[in-house]
Amino acid sequence: MSHSALTVIILAAGMGTRLGEATKDKPKALTLVVGKPIIEYSLSFARALQPDKVVVVGGYRFDQFKEAVCAIDKDVVLIENREYQTTQRMVSLMKAQPEITGGFISYDGDYIYHPSIVSEIQKHLDDEMKIFGTDDESDEVQLDMMVKVDSQNHLVDMSKELTDYEYYFNSILYCPESKVPAFFESANDVLTKGDSQKTHVEEAVLAYAKRRGTVTMVDIGYPRWVEIDTPEEHEAAERLVKQDFKEF
Repeated sequence: MSHSALTVIILAAGMGTRLGEATKDKPKALTLVVGKPIIEYSLSFARALQPDKVVVVGGYRFDQFKEAVCAIDKDVVLIENREYQTTQRMVSLMKAQPEITGGFISYDGDYIYHPSIVSEIQKHLDDEMKIFGTDDESDEVQLDMMVKVDSQNHLVDMSKELTDYEYYFNSILYCPESKVPAFFESANDVLTKGDSQKTHVEEAVLAYAKRRGTVTMVDIGYPRWVEIDTPEEHEAAERLVKQDFKEF
């Protein structure tokens, strides 16, 4: 494992419109799951990774979000993406760039990850860029970001539309310190050429893999995480936490 500095970045600017009434008057990341807001699970997971810094990017109802996050963890660095309505997560990640110390791990703030995943991730924090996920199907949670790799598990393609693929990505990206400048160059390339409303982190990762270096897909086994986009996924998150999150 690398001993260089590490920053964890949680991307939580979204409005969560697909959750309907649950997010009408609060940010998506404050949606309760078994009595705790999603962001509390995200922050617990971040701290378990033992980073030097945790950065959270908010957007929708930012003042309310900031107050809630600071009440959970006063040492978090909070950044506002004021363009949250017209941008995607890539822009949120770009806004966090000035706060990165060393390498970084980023993930979406609408996921809940089981704490047992932490040790799996920590085994892979070396000098190569990594994305994490699984090659397993799941009856409990929806997996929809497909990943195509070559014979060495290096990223070839990633999209929700792929029909030929080996893995599913769970939004966790690791970028070592040595690769941070090149990654953000790729991100800038993608944003300059594309529409910021449609540019996702995955596109920057793919652009890096195609032009600047390898990205390795790491299989961390059966899905012990859930993305919360819809009322059905919210129910799945409640079940997952009640069944398997005794550590929290």
